[in-house]
Amino acid sequence: MSREETEEVEGSESSPSLAVSSGVAHPNPSTPGEIAQLLQDVLAKLSERFDHMERKLLNAIDKRLERFESRLYDAERRADVLEKEIKQVRKENAEKDTTIRTLSRQMREQCCELDDKEQYQRRDNVRIVGLPEKKNETTDECEKVVRAFFKKDLGIDRNIEISIAHRIGKPQNDSHRPILCRLVKRQDKAVILRGRKQLREKGLKVFISEDMTVANQRLIRDLKQNERVVRVWTHNCKINVLGANDKRLFNVTRDTDVNALLDRHNRA
Repeated sequence: MSREETEEVEGSESSPSLAVSSGVAHPNPSTPGEIAQLLQDVLAKLSERFDHMERKLLNAIDKRLERFESRLYDAERRADVLEKEIKQVRKENAEKDTTIRTLSRQMREQCCELDDKEQYQRRDNVRIVGLPEKKNETTDECEKVVRAFFKKDLGIDRNIEISIAHRIGKPQNDSHRPILCRLVKRQDKAVILRGRKQLREKGLKVFISEDMTVANQRLIRDLKQNERVVRVWTHNCKINVLGANDKRLFNVTRDTDVNALLDRHNRA
């Protein structure tokens, strides 16, 4: 087969496929011009199809973008609403915190006032720990025990006027309950407290103290556990402290910052 015949056969075999694939009906091209025209027609048809596919794809993308933008807008709107609600809640919480702090401060002040009043009512009392207790002891018998103790162990010859003397707490089989003694005259209380020195000299395990409130007893216990405090004592129901640096603090209350005062004394 000659070269020209071979080219003619190849052209006749390839042209129909181009015509079919492009969707353009053309007679079998035999010249370069016809082939060029065929290629242009095929490219035009493909370009048209690509344009159609591109428009279709872009339309689909636009619709998805619209849905996404709509959802994003809704999300942003909900976020704005939530942000406003959060700001409102924070504002309300801040106001509540302020109210709580104010009420707490007022409650603390009222508790301190009540405790001070209670302590004032106890100013004529003394507590005695270590005196033997009789079984089924009455208040009259308790008062006799106290009077005998004042005279014998404290060496007080004067008549101590006692309003009432009684045991504190529930009876215990293996221990003696403390005695609360309310005095008529405050001068008698000073005499009794001065007599504590004789108890130490005689080695008696009997202890006399002022009648402090529960809150003040807790404060005294906490102060004694402070490593920077050497001694804690009371005078006229006021709590006093001796620091390790020989600093004396008088009238210590629950609001007193003992460590800060001791530090200030060190710097001075």
